[in-house]
Amino acid sequence: KDKLRWLFKGRRARLREDKVQVLQEAQEDQKLRQALDNTEIIQDVLPEEARQLDFPQASLKRAEEALMKLLQMRELKNLRSASTGDDEMQLRNAIKEARLIDLPPTDVEQAQDALNEMILARERKALKDAMNIRDEAQLRDAISDASKADVPPDEVEKAQKLLSRIKLLRYVDVLEKAIDSNSEGQLREAISVARKAAPNDDSDDAENARFNLALGEAQTALKGIMLAKELKQLQDAVVSKDEEQLREALSQARATDLPESECAKAQEALNSLVLERKLKFLRNAASSADQEQLREAISAGRKAGLPADELDKANDALNALIRARDVQMLQEAVASEDEDTLRRAILDAKQLELPDDEVSNAQLALTELVQRRSIRQLESAISSSSDSELKDAISEARKAGVSEDVLTDAKKTLKQKALAKASKYL
Repeated sequence: KDKLRWLFKGRRARLREDKVQVLQEAQEDQKLRQALDNTEIIQDVLPEEARQLDFPQASLKRAEEALMKLLQMRELKNLRSASTGDDEMQLRNAIKEARLIDLPPTDVEQAQDALNEMILARERKALKDAMNIRDEAQLRDAISDASKADVPPDEVEKAQKLLSRIKLLRYVDVLEKAIDSNSEGQLREAISVARKAAPNDDSDDAENARFNLALGEAQTALKGIMLAKELKQLQDAVVSKDEEQLREALSQARATDLPESECAKAQEALNSLVLERKLKFLRNAASSADQEQLREAISAGRKAGLPADELDKANDALNALIRARDVQMLQEAVASEDEDTLRRAILDAKQLELPDDEVSNAQLALTELVQRRSIRQLESAISSSSDSELKDAISEARKAGVSEDVLTDAKKTLKQKALAKASKYL
């Protein structure tokens, strides 16, 4: 009943009121039978409307059965007609309607078989057309649809082989265009794509050979571009005279197999830059007052093979710094007025062969220190009561070069002490 209600819904309502009137007047069994014979009334009037007229249940049942039989006959006719036609959509709709009104399974199965044959024929034709057109995307879709429609495997396999050949030729075309473009990016992309689509058994020998040739030429072209790029970078680095830039460019050049002659030129330029840098460092150190820096510069210069005359100049500068330091230390010892410190400094100065005038000045300063010390000791001995202490002080003073005039008072004092001591025994 639900199916009948659904089928009745949406039917044309042309002359509906007149036909309902016929049913209203067909309250009796005989009149109802006559009304049921009128197929137009059965087709257009909903059973629900008949129920609203308070028909007997038996009469309604006969009306529904008659309507169902009529609809089944009509749908069966439509189904058979669609099965013998060539309209796939019409046949699909007919099968759908047939299943809704419970047509016999054999009729529906026969229609379904016809639909399957129609689909198979369509997909086979689509596959053949795609193969003739040789459009890659269309052929790929046709192969996918054909596989789902149970197209014979040999036909699908033949199409797949053709697709492989079309793809291979497309890769060849991409490679050749990239070669003509002489663009690094385009060549890289083309080679990357082509490597993922290596030749297979589906392509003939000539096509495989053409693919391999194009791939080889593309790789050679890319290598040429890279070498030219690295060579320019190397040459630019040489011109820039930037040591770090040249070192990096040279390392990259060797990694990319640039000609050894070019690498040798760049290496020579790099060596020159290194020598220039170390020579500049040596000269700057030689003009500074930093002994450690100069020592380091001389050591690095020897390892780098700097010219001997430059090293000699640097050594002379270092010796001058050392001599100046030693002279300064001697002068500081003189200024300290410490007898022991000055004595050691004079000894070191003689061993270092410092200038004679500096050593003489230091010795004079030492003599003055010794004399002053001797005079102090003499003055202390004069004021003491010990004759021996005074005698020792006078002796030390004479050794220190104290003049006799300075010793006069001490000698008088010693003589007085001797007379006083002698008078005690008289």
